[in-house]
Parts: sequence; C-alpha cells; structure tokens
Amino acid sequence: MVVKMRQPYLRHHYALPNVGTHIEDINILDPIMDFYIKFRAQNGATSNIENSIIDTVTKISLIDGSDVLWALDSESILANQFYHYKESTDLGLDEREDEYQSCVFKIPLGIGRMHPEVAFDPTRFANPQLVLEWNLLAGGAIAATTWVTNSLQVDIIADVIDEAPARPTGYLMTKEITEYVATATATHRVELPVDYAYRTMYVQSYLDNKCPVESINKVEHSVNEDKYRPFDIYTDDWLEWLKEWYGLWHTKMWAELQLNATEQRNMYLRGNLAVSLEATTAATDILLDSLANCQVNMTGTNEAVDDIFIMATGALPFGTFAWPYGDPETPEEWLKFAYTDKSRLNILSHAHIPRVKVFLTQHRMY
Repeated sequence: MVVKMRQPYLRHHYALPNVGTHIEDINILDPIMDFYIKFRAQNGATSNIENSIIDTVTKISLIDGSDVLWALDSESILANQFYHYKESTDLGLDEREDEYQSCVFKIPLGIGRMHPEVAFDPTRFANPQLVLEWNLLAGGAIAATTWVTNSLQVDIIADVIDEAPARPTGYLMTKEITEYVATATATHRVELPVDYAYRTMYVQSYLDNKCPVESINKVEHSVNEDKYRPFDIYTDDWLEWLKEWYGLWHTKMWAELQLNATEQRNMYLRGNLAVSLEATTAATDILLDSLANCQVNMTGTNEAVDDIFIMATGALPFGTFAWPYGDPETPEEWLKFAYTDKSRLNILSHAHIPRVKVFLTQHRMY
C-alpha cells in the first residue's frame, strides 16, 4: 500500500514581537509525524556576538488544555533532534553584522519518515495547540550589537500522513523531568514516571569550560530498588559508546573576533570538540584550539575585526548523553513498566557543580 505524505504550512514568515508567546491551533485531522519550526532574526548593524537565535527561543510545547503532551527548552529540543534523526543540524550560528540567524527546531512525534502506529493523532485530543515562547532581549536590549527590532519571524510546517489507512495507537512524548544544580561529589536521585514505556533517556550537563565527562561521573538507572538496572555507566565510557552508536556531530559558525583578542565561543558540541578554521578576512592566520573539549578558543591578529568561519565536530550535542532502550525504531523493545514499579536515576557528580537536566522520550498510548 502506498502511503502519501503532505507538509501543510501553519505559518510562513509570520512576524513576531521581540518578546512573547504564540499559540497555534492544530486544525489538522490526519496523523502528524513531526513539526518543523524555524525561527529567524536579523543581527544588528555592528555585530551580534555570543547571542544566538537558540538563546532567543525559550520553550516549545504541545498542549491540550492543561495536559502537556510534549515540552522542552531550545537546547533540549536540538539535542533530542540530533539523536532522534541521527543527523547534525545547522544551528545558524552567525555573529556578522546585518546577517540573518535561523535555526530549525523539530518536534518528532513518530518513528522515521512514516509509521502507521507511532504518530501524533490530533483527533484524540479536544484542543491540541503548539505554544512557542521566545525573548529576543535575552542577550541584551535591542541595539546595533544585538538584534534588529521586530525582525523575528517563524515558519511552522506539519509533516502529515495523508489519508492514513489506520489511526496510530500512540506517539512519542518528550518532556523535561527535572533540572538542578549538582552538589560536588554527591549523588542526586531523580524519581521517574512509569506511566508509559521509555524510548530514550537524556542527561544534559552544562558548566562553563568543563566537558560533561568532567562534571558528571556516573549515571545509574534503577528499577524497583536495584532489582533491575537498565544501565549503570561511567560517563567517559558512555561518551565512547555514543560515538560508536551515533558517530561525531558537526556544526559551523561565523564568528567576529576583536582586535588582538583571545575569546571563547560555545559551539554547542561539548565533548571531544575539534575545530578548524575554514575562512577568515584577517591578513594573517587566526589561532584556534579546543578549550577543555567543549568550547573553541580564538586568538586574533592586528586586524580590527576578523570574520572567522569555523567548522567543529564533537560527541555530545548540547552536553547531552542519550540512552536508547532497545532499538529506537522498534516499539516492542522499549522499556515497559507495571503500574506498581518504581524507576529512578542516580546521578553522581565529580568535584564540580554543573547545571543538570533530565528529559525523557516515552511512548504515550492513546
């Protein structure tokens, strides 16, 4: 049987104010595999340094009244996006004057290009809506060195199974479980829901100039007080395991470097970061190196301002470790629970205090 797909626009080049929330009704009846949401804004007339479009997007949610069906912040959305599609994403990092930064945030709700059973079925909900939250002023007031006022736009596209032969039985629900600041050399316990099967667990760590492997020592998933442990792994080994499963990720950036300056930039690939200089307007070479395997270190020349094009590879998108339960494309292999089960993460930190997030993709049944 041939299954047809279509990609209707919900919004195209829709203008947004500098700060706000937009609620988009989902007036689609066919099953939806994912949403494509592109934010775009223009840099100021001088530059826009260390102020990416990613930092502008606060959160994207899928709701039905008070029921939150899917919700993550911008960095977690993109980390999930890397792992779900197993492809690097252009993050739109560009600090040059007057240029547009744009980044696509995808909300995966099904498996692969099309799956007859795992997809979002809008007819199962009374009033499904997308909620977009943003703040163009998060990196500073509107100025020649930040953003052009009221230049933010959004595109929203749904990837739809047209005239689906059958209705899906469930969809992929991804939500943040907790966020906390770690205590040095201590174990933090995270109680987890057991209402739906687990597809992928994510643990994200951020500390300036510290690779996540140096911040988090070990993560254990315990079920029913250690009667079963789906994983119990040190993060240095987890990093190597992820490289075998997913390989290395890639991204790029146009950066502006000031006169004789030494500056750092966050390329969002925090782990085994390697960087290379691809192009520059400087008369002499710019020196680049990886700082603590998580940030790029740039040393400038006597040029007043250098435009630098940097390519980067790394192992942990947004400092995020992922643990798939079984084959991510096979629902029968995902981790299921009885309603009386207990599930918990035990996260042991090193002698640092990173910010840690835990988010989880579950197979929510209708």
